[in-house]
Amino acid sequence: MAPFTGDTPVTSTSAQTPQGTATTVTYALTIDKNNDWKITDVGGLEGALPGN
Repeated sequence: MAPFTGDTPVTSTSAQTPQGTATTVTYALTIDKNNDWKITDVGGLEGALPGN
């Protein structure tokens, strides 16, 4: 199984940007090629940003 890190552009809104702004979501996938290429784990921001 090998981890894969991807970035997905999304539109995010907040109190500071109620009209929305483009942002990037970072995630990590682990795919098991020996198990019909099933996704076995989806991770969040842990380790995705420098200093974390």
